[in-house]
Amino acid sequence: MKTIVVHSHKGGVGKTTVALLLAKHALLTGRRSCVVDLDFLGSGMADLFKLEKRPTTYLEKFFLAADPRTVDVEPLLGAYRDQDLDRRELPVLLNLSEPSQRDATAKVQEDMVSQIANERRYREVREGTEILLGKLAERGVELVVIDCHPGLDFLSETLRPLASLNVYLTTPNRSDCFGLLKAANLKQEIDSPGSFLIVNRAEAPLADALSFRTLLESDPLVGMEAATMLSFRKIFGTDDGHFAVIPESNLFR
Repeated sequence: MKTIVVHSHKGGVGKTTVALLLAKHALLTGRRSCVVDLDFLGSGMADLFKLEKRPTTYLEKFFLAADPRTVDVEPLLGAYRDQDLDRRELPVLLNLSEPSQRDATAKVQEDMVSQIANERRYREVREGTEILLGKLAERGVELVVIDCHPGLDFLSETLRPLASLNVYLTTPNRSDCFGLLKAANLKQEIDSPGSFLIVNRAEAPLADALSFRTLLESDPLVGMEAATMLSFRKIFGTDDGHFAVIPESNLFR
């Protein structure tokens, strides 16, 4: 089974939409795919997805269980369908999103955030994710697309080694681009065959990796930093094999 983890430096860049589109494309080409919403810091997936069937329980129950191996995956599975998928359904696994502070589930969400933000529990989170992926593989899932929270630390850092492909999403916005590149280079785990950069909501003349690099280096305020950041991380803006542009007009196609 293959796993794609979608990362971003900040929210609002289209990460959840891209995760959905990747899973949809796989399903439309005959692969059994699903989407897992591991953005426990404020997911928008439940609002974006028009669910054919809602799950009866949520991912917090799985990760906070004393032994995740004993948790049945079936109640975690919702189903997404749209006109592109026709009669096919895309399985989705959701978290509690943003419960009211008066809601009894708020404590559960707080416990989950405490878990993923505690470096001493990273191994526990990673093992839980591996168990979840194993359970999905047993159900015949061939591709899992994980929508991670914004920022390249916490859960994102834990999931990166588990992915067959790590997709990093940004927009041409200055803070999006430079924030992502700085954080990714500091991690020193981005320069690998399993990494891919997507520039979302792009406009002409930004059409390929070279024009993206030119855009960064010509920035009047921080362009000088771009040469340093890009000089030893070739996949960012120099290699089209690790780079894609999504024009604004094609975002929802």
